[in-house]
Amino acid sequence: MRFKMPADGLEIVAIGDFCLVGGTAEVLAPIRALQGPLVVDDLDATTAALLAGGAEITKPEALSLSGRYLFARHPDGTLVEYVQWKPELVQQFITARRPAAIGA
Repeated sequence: MRFKMPADGLEIVAIGDFCLVGGTAEVLAPIRALQGPLVVDDLDATTAALLAGGAEITKPEALSLSGRYLFARHPDGTLVEYVQWKPELVQQFITARRPAAIGA
């Protein structure tokens, strides 16, 4: 999956459960320390697990073109963006592209 976020000047390319973010040095500067985005199945469950593990939510849940996301700082200091894709994106780019089960 590949799309542009014109308002932010970012370009996103999804490869499996990870996303690569591109843009100018100026546009990327505020998110340079961020790891991810990491695609998760359930952002609410992920949030609960992060908090239970001692993480701090540094940017509360918000909406984007691809779905819902948040930023969390892990106890070791790692800052990660987690995103739950919209169901139609999961269907189009993940479910529809899975190989058929062996023996099906």
